[in-house]
Amino acid sequence: MLAEAGIRVDTGKFLRLVADAASKISPPQSNPADYFSPQQQQELTDVGMDLSAYRPSETDPRARTVAARAVLSETAYPVAELAAVLRPTEDIVAVHPATRLVRVFTALGNHPQRWNSFRYSGPLPHGRFDPQHSDDGTPTTDPDAGVLYFALSVRTSVAEVFQITSAVDRTTRSPHLVVLRPARTLRLLDLTGLWPTRAGASQEISSGPKKVTQVWARQIRQAYPGLDGVWYRSSMDSGDPAIALWDPPGESALPLAPSVLLPLNHPGLDLPLARVCEELNYLLLG
Repeated sequence: MLAEAGIRVDTGKFLRLVADAASKISPPQSNPADYFSPQQQQELTDVGMDLSAYRPSETDPRARTVAARAVLSETAYPVAELAAVLRPTEDIVAVHPATRLVRVFTALGNHPQRWNSFRYSGPLPHGRFDPQHSDDGTPTTDPDAGVLYFALSVRTSVAEVFQITSAVDRTTRSPHLVVLRPARTLRLLDLTGLWPTRAGASQEISSGPKKVTQVWARQIRQAYPGLDGVWYRSSMDSGDPAIALWDPPGESALPLAPSVLLPLNHPGLDLPLARVCEELNYLLLG
């Protein structure tokens, strides 16, 4: 509105102005660590969440939200050939049961999920390694082709889940954060090494068109039915690890209970999520 009136607006100064106002009219930022037990603190810290107290040099995340709103090849190799190029000692990543896996999921909406529920409907436009088969590309339901996506850090999960809008909406569709350890060792095809090259693909398998990578997912799953899924590079978080877990056989790898399960709008996540969004230049909403 100011810009439309011919008044030059310096976004940085405006943000600082709103932050100063928010600090005067809002309660002081609480210490995120105070919301969690020591065990939860350790779990969240180990997957990249900064639970330290608010630092005066930081922009108040509540002010940032207010200010930002105010200014604001399609065919894989045949299955037999894929099976022949596998080198088990080189191409399989073993994920130990002590490894923390992170996931952001939505509990409401068109595809509501629980922390441990595989999605058997697909392929969806955003699902890079959705294994469901569809003749015309429209989503179908296949009880033998479930998928769950994980990362090793909160930042990677946030970057991937909210990549379309670059805005972390903590209210709509009730997004949740879950941290868990697998119940057994996961065996995943390593797409970060030389397997894609030997199979006739490239590292673009982790960043190229999803209609193409979904074809690869189906072929890989048929060629290596004993594997739990794939280990790949996040195209949204500097190539950090991401996992697509398939069921079967992945369901047997899920624990009885997660280590951490929180709604994204939990007050203890206000500041840690704001820091993640600052790193990604994402907007935090709600």
